[in-house]
Amino acid sequence: MMKKRFLCCLCLAIFTAVSLFGFTACGNNQDVLNRLDALESNIDALEAKVEALEAANANFQQQLAALDTSSATFTEDLAELTSNYNTLTASVQNATYIERVIIKEEDIGTDKMIKYCSLSSSNSEGELIIGCGIEFSAKLFHYQLLTCEVSVTYNEQTSNISIYLSRADHNSDRTYLNGGTATGIPMTGNTGVTTSLIEIVLYRFD
Repeated sequence: MMKKRFLCCLCLAIFTAVSLFGFTACGNNQDVLNRLDALESNIDALEAKVEALEAANANFQQQLAALDTSSATFTEDLAELTSNYNTLTASVQNATYIERVIIKEEDIGTDKMIKYCSLSSSNSEGELIIGCGIEFSAKLFHYQLLTCEVSVTYNEQTSNISIYLSRADHNSDRTYLNGGTATGIPMTGNTGVTTSLIEIVLYRFD
């Protein structure tokens, strides 16, 4: 539904842009350019909002799949997870400002926003699981959502895997976020997996 709305908005934007160009000869060129810049900015913000909502939903599904249904605290854990998800999506939907930042491996370091990023792999009942953990600077990191994009090679096959994290995953005692996702890739044993970070996409909204 969100993607359909985005495509509709994009089509409207293209139609509006074409219309504005049609009137360039009759009006102020700078005014037309200013309007196009504003239009492009609005479309970029809408696209970032759609991406953030998709990341929030994927984060929820990822954590939901990881819940232990046999746990004595399953009901409480599910309620907390659902509450965090509802709060997060409401914040995205009601945001008047949204920021999207891409962090590459060279942007990670001791004095950076993200101090360290670690990737892991494991075998869970014959399926490859990929994990991502980041240590961040509490003073510089003000983002509510992130997507960790990872390249994974196993049995000479390479796949791109997305791991979704939110500040709700944050342990208050540490400046650390971590999570993992099932890849759907059959796995034998516990070795032979190569992982590399593609990028980390951060979202902040007010």
